[in-house]
Amino acid sequence: MQITKMGIWHALKSKLELIILEHDKFSL
Repeated sequence: MQITKMGIWHALKSKLELIILEHDKFSL
């Protein structure tokens, strides 16, 4: 259960960073 929760959290964090990177790209 803990491993699954960490996996989901890691996936969400990665996706969030990707969205931020894309946003920065469009801002420039």
